[in-house]
Amino acid sequence: MLLLFSCEPKSSPEPEPTLSELMRQRLDDMREARDAMLAGEAVRINEFVHFADGIPSRESLTDEQFQAELQAFEMFYATFENTKPEDIQARYQAVVQFCISCHERHCPGPLRAIRTLEFESPSSGDFKLYDGN
Repeated sequence: MLLLFSCEPKSSPEPEPTLSELMRQRLDDMREARDAMLAGEAVRINEFVHFADGIPSRESLTDEQFQAELQAFEMFYATFENTKPEDIQARYQAVVQFCISCHERHCPGPLRAIRTLEFESPSSGDFKLYDGN
């Protein structure tokens, strides 16, 4: 009989992120974008977070309607990269409104934090996306 042992620790797969963790990450990204716009800096769009990959905290967040809203948001947010400089703030505001609308229907708890992303009044400045240089 032959027994083999490994001295290497067994690695367990990383747990899948929860939907709320992914949304907090997007909230942080949006805060960074808002701060950049207010400072007159280029807006950096971080790697896209796929909400559909997150584990929902409630059964109601697994229904087809909610999943369709997540997919619609992902398609809408993905267009941020192709936004003209003069349209970045409007696109940003539209993303924030999309978040508010969804949270009003499904999970109102984070609404106060999401509303802090809004601009009090539109700016006339042309914002630009960070191009890595």
